[in-house]
Amino acid sequence: MSKNKSKVYNAILFFLEKSAHPTLGKVKLAKLLFFTDALAYHSTGRTITDEEYIKLPLGPVPENFDLILSSMENDGLIEKRIRPTLKKDQETYFPCMKINFNVFLKKEIAIMSEVIDIFRNKYTDELVELSHKLLPWDIIEVGEQISFELFGMDCEEAQKLKMAKEKLSTSEIILNSPKLISDFRRGRKDVEAKRIKEHKWH
Repeated sequence: MSKNKSKVYNAILFFLEKSAHPTLGKVKLAKLLFFTDALAYHSTGRTITDEEYIKLPLGPVPENFDLILSSMENDGLIEKRIRPTLKKDQETYFPCMKINFNVFLKKEIAIMSEVIDIFRNKYTDELVELSHKLLPWDIIEVGEQISFELFGMDCEEAQKLKMAKEKLSTSEIILNSPKLISDFRRGRKDVEAKRIKEHKWH
């Protein structure tokens, strides 16, 4: 369960209450929490919720997200609603309790307010795409925890940081990443093709 239950619960209530929509979808809610914690980390040196985030196909998600939402639902803090859409039914949530602002510092409230002001009217797909752009998405494996230090980095910077933190060699990083292995093999093939072409002219 969450390390700081009161803060993550009230952060969720904050976004549900301040959203421009009567209900807020699960995917967009996850992105709002991530951007909030990323901004807080880079502004203050620590996150607001203390949650760990993992990579899933639709972007960063709190590692215990399903457990947090089900616990809040069981405690009567939120209500889950299913909204039919053209693609598939969407899980949305409605706040059943008022936010307890006393659990937050003034700076934390300001950060959450900034995030909701920026993203309130954005579609979920836009937030998903942005989360992919603002992270070195290709070097993070599905299910892997996301370090907030990687936020805003390109793939090359992230690889160097990963090497320094995990004391990995370049070859070890490549071997641990299917995407990098694919790029590496394609590069080898390009080199071989170039050599064959040059050989034909000699």
